[in-house]
Amino acid sequence: MRNKSTSTSLVMDIIDAIEKKVTQSNQFKDAMQALESMLVFVDRKSIGMLMLGDTGLGKSTLLDKFVNKHHHLLSEQILKGAEYPITPVPIIKFQMPEHPTVKCVCSDLLTAAGHTKPTGTEKELVSRIDTLIREQRVKILVIDECQHLLREHAGKRTTDVLNFIKNRMNKHHLVVIVAGIPTAEAAVQEHAELAERFSYQSFRLLPFSLVDKESLQNFGLFLKAFDQLFIDFEISAPSLCDKNMLRPIFLACGGSPRKFKYLLFKVVQRSLMSKGSITKDDFAKAYADKPYNDLLGSFNPFKSTSEKVIEKHEMWLTLKEQATNEQHKKPTTKSRRKVA
Repeated sequence: MRNKSTSTSLVMDIIDAIEKKVTQSNQFKDAMQALESMLVFVDRKSIGMLMLGDTGLGKSTLLDKFVNKHHHLLSEQILKGAEYPITPVPIIKFQMPEHPTVKCVCSDLLTAAGHTKPTGTEKELVSRIDTLIREQRVKILVIDECQHLLREHAGKRTTDVLNFIKNRMNKHHLVVIVAGIPTAEAAVQEHAELAERFSYQSFRLLPFSLVDKESLQNFGLFLKAFDQLFIDFEISAPSLCDKNMLRPIFLACGGSPRKFKYLLFKVVQRSLMSKGSITKDDFAKAYADKPYNDLLGSFNPFKSTSEKVIEKHEMWLTLKEQATNEQHKKPTTKSRRKVA
């Protein structure tokens, strides 16, 4: 048994490793291929891509990996052809502000590019953005959390921001990658000219599923990476790919990678602070402490038989479909105002 200080340090290291773990699932590879397909348009065409998916499916991880890889490669290409010393910023990634205006979007763009204290009037900031794009050879904009552009949330200045993005694309032949939860698509579609530019490429990230042999193997590959993580840390734990673990894990997290990691955080913290191994019972206790699948009610997949888990999985799929259909039937804010 480890002493408490050693266990605390180990828990912190493992949680950090879990958080940073990126697994090359089939969907991850397809999404990265879609992102990289946009590189052929650099310096050639103002064109856009939509990357959509619910929270916790790995959009930010994908975008960060794409940016980190190609920022360096594009910078090298720019420097080879530069006639005078420059500091290239070929890709800028930033989050759309919660209440976007042209001024705050410009400020966030400049900050993301490494410019300090980006203040000034809207006209001055737009001019600085154009100078940044031109002088530091910006080729690609990656804009996350674009659901904030929905008019019902962002307010009347949304159109100005959408026009700002469209005009930068036209003026500088930018490639723009827009990411967000599925409602982000509606924000772009509200602006016909911008929607046309984003009609070329889109990719929708989906939760893991167990609907067929291929999807089962894909989720197994995802879990296998975390089996290896425990081996690397010399931690005794049940194989997450084992049939007695795979389905309960899937059901507990509803196929969400983020919820799976949260569950694993709790398992690691609960078990390794008191002992040097992990058991299925640790998963059961961690899930009971914080259920991550609201549609399961009091059902604990780690305390049930394989038959019960499969049965509950079928019930969960039905409940999930019903919940989705009900959500789509809800009136929008605008229509509710009309009723009132």
